[in-house]
Amino acid sequence: MGSKMTASTLTLWAEQSISISGSGNTFCGWAHSNGSASVTGSSNSVSGGLECVGSAKVKDDHNAVTMIPGTRAPMPQPPHDLAYYRALAKAQGTYFAGSADIASDDLTMASVIFAEGGIKLSGHRLHGSAT
Repeated sequence: MGSKMTASTLTLWAEQSISISGSGNTFCGWAHSNGSASVTGSSNSVSGGLECVGSAKVKDDHNAVTMIPGTRAPMPQPPHDLAYYRALAKAQGTYFAGSADIASDDLTMASVIFAEGGIKLSGHRLHGSAT
């Protein structure tokens, strides 16, 4: 799977881990973790697949998530460095100094979400378009 992203495609990219423990979340696009990935909630979907380098776990509870073994990958294009995305998240998006635990319900995600650590999505019915 390529790492190109468009404005209408959700791209979740994490250096350490992605964890989806909530339920009823729908992500239209691609997700990649240079570490581990787990989906332990129910009725979640990632349309473009969830690629990870480390351990992969999907609890089969009506989750429509295809785990794809991957290799380490750089942050998605356009080719900006981490400082660019960090500053963009601080100015226009959501920035987490450590790991991100997005636990809200009925949350519309938009703009840039940047976490220095891992990203954990434990809310319910998350939707939107974010990088």
